[in-house]
Amino acid sequence: MRTWVKVMREQGAREGEPRGYDGIRRYLTNLQPTLTAWTTTADVTSLREITVDQVENAVDGVPRGLTLSGLRQDRILDEAAESADPLRLMRLFGITEQTAMRYVTAAHPERTAKLPK
Repeated sequence: MRTWVKVMREQGAREGEPRGYDGIRRYLTNLQPTLTAWTTTADVTSLREITVDQVENAVDGVPRGLTLSGLRQDRILDEAAESADPLRLMRLFGITEQTAMRYVTAAHPERTAKLPK
């Protein structure tokens, strides 16, 4: 994990824009279930031991052309459908109040009040 954080902070071999620690935390939180599954079921002790087949199995069933951004949006929408709490969405995903409200409105159109024009 330390190596991933260093790379994401642009302390690795490639140049680029460093990510903030909050972004890195969210990124690793999204990856944690897969990483945990690999370390418990694949009997590996290091991420260097993960094979191409294991990565392909982890993304098996994901439609071609689906982006990480699309997956994130789907995850946020699913959370909005489950909790309908914009503050929770803001804390969990690091989004603005307006964005959180758009997700809640999209997930629960029946709960949004119709304002007179």
